[in-house]
Amino acid sequence: DDIIDTILYAAEGDMRKAISTLQAAAIGTDIITKEIVLATSVIINKEFVKKMVDSAFDGKFIESKNYLVNLMFDDGLSGEDIIKGILKYLLNSAIPDVILSSMLEVVGEIDFRLTEGANEYIQLNTLLAHFVSIGDKHT
Repeated sequence: DDIIDTILYAAEGDMRKAISTLQAAAIGTDIITKEIVLATSVIINKEFVKKMVDSAFDGKFIESKNYLVNLMFDDGLSGEDIIKGILKYLLNSAIPDVILSSMLEVVGEIDFRLTEGANEYIQLNTLLAHFVSIGDKHT
């Protein structure tokens, strides 16, 4: 069940992606484990995203940036993957609407800049700085 849940999470409702994830996990092994599925698919660490966003909102920019560095450089995630993870976290959290709308506005702007080819690291640091600023206004 754990393996199926991990594949479903990685696929995000896309059957083709689920099949591709399963195929990638099956290469070179007879037994598929959750760890193999995680290693062969791009799955963002939800807990790191939560800590990164919450740290920024609490005014802890350096702590937040350290989570970003881990996601980008240790986990090898792209800016687009991190933006998707942040968006998923924000939309599934209990953040008040007035704060959420400010945060989503920043996410949209940074996503647009990334799409235009801007530097991922600089833009995601900018996003975190905006979250710090939003947190300062609402605490």
